[in-house]
Amino acid sequence: MHRSLIVIALVAGSASAQTGSFVATLGRDTVHLERFSRTGNILDGVIVTRVPDTRIVKYKITYRDGGGFAKYEFQTTDAAGTPLRHNGASGSLVYTGDSIVRRSIDKGQEIETRMAAPNGAVAGPNIPYVGVTYLMYEEAFAAARRRVATGLDSSIFLLSMLTGQREPQRSRIWFVGTDSAELNYFNVARSGYRFDEKGRLIRADWTGTTYRYRITRGPDVDVEAYARRWSDDDKRGAGVGALSPRDTSRATVGGATVTVEYSRPAARGRNIWGDVVQFDRVWRLGADMATHFATTVDLTIGGAKIPAGRYTMWMELARNGSSYLIVNKRVNIFGTMYNPDEDFVRIPLQRVALPTPVERLTVGVVDNNFRIAWGDAAWVAPIKR
Repeated sequence: MHRSLIVIALVAGSASAQTGSFVATLGRDTVHLERFSRTGNILDGVIVTRVPDTRIVKYKITYRDGGGFAKYEFQTTDAAGTPLRHNGASGSLVYTGDSIVRRSIDKGQEIETRMAAPNGAVAGPNIPYVGVTYLMYEEAFAAARRRVATGLDSSIFLLSMLTGQREPQRSRIWFVGTDSAELNYFNVARSGYRFDEKGRLIRADWTGTTYRYRITRGPDVDVEAYARRWSDDDKRGAGVGALSPRDTSRATVGGATVTVEYSRPAARGRNIWGDVVQFDRVWRLGADMATHFATTVDLTIGGAKIPAGRYTMWMELARNGSSYLIVNKRVNIFGTMYNPDEDFVRIPLQRVALPTPVERLTVGVVDNNFRIAWGDAAWVAPIKR
């Protein structure tokens, strides 16, 4: 078993115990480990995340007698226990009738925001979608199922602890039978959820989204021991780090300066072509913000003339036939905001097998080719002035 991956067996009856855990994995790496314990209407939990370094979230949920949340409160610290003061690092949600009072850190100060929430809301995660208890999804889906049973809308409502969000975000869901559901992800994908006979979340699959986690519920686990181990990994440079650090590659092509700004996800033991990068779907050619390409003079890539300027670049991996590099006119956008109506040109790519696998995505100009290298293959198109 890889040193970064935790496997928690889902034993019979564990979902109905008063203590339990969730583990979120990305490929071979564990990125989120959570332990919770409930006594009466009070549930206490501890979350350890590894992105970009080891951090600890201690939280408390107070439930109403008739079900639903009365209060959620939390505090984030570093591995040594020092409270962090970055935006959204601590705060609370207090539920009062059809309203929510949120207290959250912003620029080092606690900010209080009162907002209408007639359908309630649960604490949703911030990017990179770890650090908030997965019990929130359990409660949100249960509330949505009750609404659907009375003929109301099938949505869940998520509220991050960032003060810039002024009202709960509504996300559509689809119930699949009595034990499964799917959640809309920016209208480009869905995440999947499985529940036990009492409606408790037992696993979730986000591999269809841009955050490709798998989440599993299990028995009690010593999260503090893992926090110490992972903190030691950070100190010796062996931690998980940023999931997809932003980078810039530069090259000169016949006097033209070519720049590619992109984010660099890691393979983490996964099969890249066909799994991480899915067939017959447009891929953002990286992660997070869209990949941006700029040239100071006109260039030709794969026979297509690219005028001087700045563009975004995307890729479509074909199961059969040609795969394409897509040059798009939209810029300064996130990677979920692809618009095919703004495509400038689609350029065929040639696949080249790599003798040594590339762990982190690498994009740039190599040997007079525009080159995309990741995993066991590179995709190239000739580039010239």
